[in-house]
Amino acid sequence: MAPFALIPFAEMEDTHSCKALVIHCIDYRFVEMQAEFLSTQGYKDQYDLLTVPGSSKNLHSVEEWVALAIKLHDPREILIFDHEECGGYGADNSIETHRMHLNQAKNDLAQKYPDVKIETFIATFDGVKEIS
Repeated sequence: MAPFALIPFAEMEDTHSCKALVIHCIDYRFVEMQAEFLSTQGYKDQYDLLTVPGSSKNLHSVEEWVALAIKLHDPREILIFDHEECGGYGADNSIETHRMHLNQAKNDLAQKYPDVKIETFIATFDGVKEIS
């Protein structure tokens, strides 16, 4: 027997939603910091989470999962987190490079989901900062 079974969509209750879809890198060094930040901002237990190496730089690789999260849980916000010293960025880890990718991801998502608020952040070893 499989360790889990998928429930067909027709059998699923579709009355639940979450506050946000959070997208961040897989890097373990920033998971706790980001979770604490989300909790202090009122998102505790109120978000779906997608992790993707390189976060905003590789957002295109999880587009179908973003669409599924929006379809299933109708989040009103998408929060995208990059972080310093990201292996997905290689040698070009400048704040400007992160800003460029975060803004591109924000613009791409805004075109697909115009009714969803999108915010971008960078996690540093000193804390989380909003990027505009």
